[in-house]
Order: sequence, then structure tokens, then C-alpha cells
Amino acid sequence: MAKIIFYRQKRRDDGIHTGIEIDGYTAMEQEEGIDWDNADPILVWYVELRCEGKKLPGKAEEARKWLLEQGRFIRESLVSLASELQVGMDYNNWPLLWTVPNAPRGVRMSVACHAMHRADALAIAEVISDVALHWQERIEKLSVPERA
Repeated sequence: MAKIIFYRQKRRDDGIHTGIEIDGYTAMEQEEGIDWDNADPILVWYVELRCEGKKLPGKAEEARKWLLEQGRFIRESLVSLASELQVGMDYNNWPLLWTVPNAPRGVRMSVACHAMHRADALAIAEVISDVALHWQERIEKLSVPERA
């Protein structure tokens, strides 16, 4: 069964890492605001959209296209989750796993999110709302990672 994960995560050095993983491998990514001279890869928070199904695409550009085609549904689902988390979440229980209701036929979707500190956990709804608000542009900006 194929798996696609869209992720957005904030590092302790204030860098943001966004990407698409297909079957356990990074297919596309973008890094923002990382000071490589003072890099600290420890995560402060993360949000993942996890998709699983037999008919999911297995290549980077096909996965990007599929995620964009599902964009309206995904954005609405993320906004729904964000509204449930308006007051935040408890950071001691990790991660929060939320099953996306009414996912596209043949696909199971869930959102996983976690924050390391109480203040970040209280603001997780803003993070999820931001993912929803900028869904299309962030998916479009992702690029295939350079391999060494």
C-alpha cells in the first residue's frame, strides 16, 4: 500500500522544513530560514498529513499533482482540525493523531502533530491554519532534493 506524507516542521534554530515523503523517502522538500552556521535540527513542532492507499501515486510530480487536486478537501479538513484546537493541545501526549473524515475513496488520511513546549502546543491551531492557508503555494514551491 502506497504512503504519501506531507510535512511541515519547525526546528529549534527557527528553520522551517516542508516536504513530501513517498513510501519512506523524501521526494520533494524546501528549507527556509536555516542558519547553517548555527544549525540545530531539533524539532519544536511538526504537522503531517499522512495518506495511505493502493492507488496513490509513487513518483514526486504525480504526488504533487495529486496533493494539489485534493487541495480544497485538505484545506477544509485542516481548518476543521484547527478549529478543534483553538485553545491548543496538551504537549505531554504526543503526537496528536486525527483521522480525516470523509477522505477520498480508497485513501486513508490522518493528521499527526506535536509540539515540544507548552507555548507551541497552545499555538498549534495557528500552525495548522497556516498550512491550510498556504497549501497550494507551498506544494508548488517544493523541489526534488539534491542527492550526494
